[in-house]
Amino acid sequence: MEQFAVSSRPDGSISNSLVSWIDYKLGKFRGEIIATNLQTAALIANEFTRNDDLLMERVQAHHERQLTALVTSKTTRAPDAPRANISPLLPKQGNKTLCMRYLSKKGCNGPAPGQCFDPNRAHFKPLALPPDAKTFIDKNFLGLASEFQDL
Repeated sequence: MEQFAVSSRPDGSISNSLVSWIDYKLGKFRGEIIATNLQTAALIANEFTRNDDLLMERVQAHHERQLTALVTSKTTRAPDAPRANISPLLPKQGNKTLCMRYLSKKGCNGPAPGQCFDPNRAHFKPLALPPDAKTFIDKNFLGLASEFQDL
């Protein structure tokens, strides 16, 4: 079964499907033996392959159930309303707004040192930081970095 899973341990549902498929094939084999169709029974051994149509149907049904469960349980991300409320309060450097991530413990990983990932934001140390911005940074970016604790 683990070899069938390729890269991870199979979950209970796919394991049950696989066991059911094997049981079906063995039942088919037993039926042919009882009917004394020994040559047909011997050919059933060739059906034990990952490419068997019945097995593929079961695996496909399993994947569809997983996908349906994922789609129905997917939570939608709420709009980033607090950031929209904070942005007008943030200090600016020229026409660029301060990058809050730059001030945080997470840091900002722009395309080059000193550059923000967002071309409308800038990396600089402001003279002061609004309390709402500090709260937002604490909540979303693990707090202020040590060099910005005095803000």
